Amino acid sequence: MKNFTHSNREFLKQMYPNCNFEISYNFFYDETNNVRKYHNEGGKLNYKGDGNFILGGIVFHKEPIFDSLFNSLGLQKSITEVKFKHIAKGDFFQVLKSDKLEKILSFMDSNDVYIHYHSTNLLYFSIVDIIDSGILGSGKSYSADEIHELKSVLYDALSINIDKTMEFFHHFNYPNLKKEDFRKFVYHIKKNIKCIKIHQCGIAEINKVLDNAVLKGDLPFLINENPNVFIESFFPFYYHPVSIFNNSKHSFDNEELIKTAFSEFKAISSDIQSENYVFLDSKDSRLIQLSDVIVGLIGKLYQYINTIKQESVQSDFESLCQKQQNTYLLFVSVINKSLNKNPAFINNTMSITQHLIFKTILEMK
Repeated sequence: MKNFTHSNREFLKQMYPNCNFEISYNFFYDETNNVRKYHNEGGKLNYKGDGNFILGGIVFHKEPIFDSLFNSLGLQKSITEVKFKHIAKGDFFQVLKSDKLEKILSFMDSNDVYIHYHSTNLLYFSIVDIIDSGILGSGKSYSADEIHELKSVLYDALSINIDKTMEFFHHFNYPNLKKEDFRKFVYHIKKNIKCIKIHQCGIAEINKVLDNAVLKGDLPFLINENPNVFIESFFPFYYHPVSIFNNSKHSFDNEELIKTAFSEFKAISSDIQSENYVFLDSKDSRLIQLSDVIVGLIGKLYQYINTIKQESVQSDFESLCQKQQNTYLLFVSVINKSLNKNPAFINNTMSITQHLIFKTILEMK
């Protein structure tokens, strides 16, 4: 299971020694941009949207009374299942105008209700195995920050002309390379990134790493994989929080493929216990419905992050009307409150540039 193992729990405990991973929280989940399988179809991605895969929602230790919140929304009685579309519509800045969204965020901000989520840029996630393979294959050591920088440079370079990247990926059946094709594959990587006018030092280091790995004949994560399939199953994203917060209760929206994957994994592993996760029909769970709203908002945020240049963020937020400003500040307050409660509530898998944009957004006032 790529990048998601039980050791992540111990790693997070070391990273955040003051965090309580043993407390019993109640996590509720929904998701957006769940394409179920992410792959290369004849040289083209099966999903080319700007959105990240988001899995998350609300989390609390002691359940507050949510009736007052739902009553305050003034929804039509014909709405039996609350969705994000019933609360707000449009892009990230347009949804900030919603009175209903402001009420939800105000309730969360005033009560002990937190946001949790994992946001994954699918393209970034699919490309970075090239760096991990090159580093392991070359035998050279790098710090975590240096590795993240190399991954981000490669992502920036290869995503500029994604159609061309997917064409040569498909030619080599990436991520299932033949050992005899290692040299040619690396040649095409270098050819596609050499003309980039940014990150020249990073590109030179990537070239060095990949060349050394080819000389040693080892790109370990790019062999014996399913040809042209970048993400076979999204199950690891669901498994991750269940294993990290294993004393908590995790309530997922019904997703039959994930449900089956949990059953199959539980049969061969003792890492998870069936009593700490359940699958519910969202029609019967208002807290999963509320998670749908939160995930919808988070999805709009990351769609903005993926499509904006960092230098444009300040001017975009300076042009907010008072209503948008109020809702935005509530959103940031809930995010910061959640990070302060437990940094492991919020996880991002994306490039350094996107991390910087996210940080800039949280710091805008």
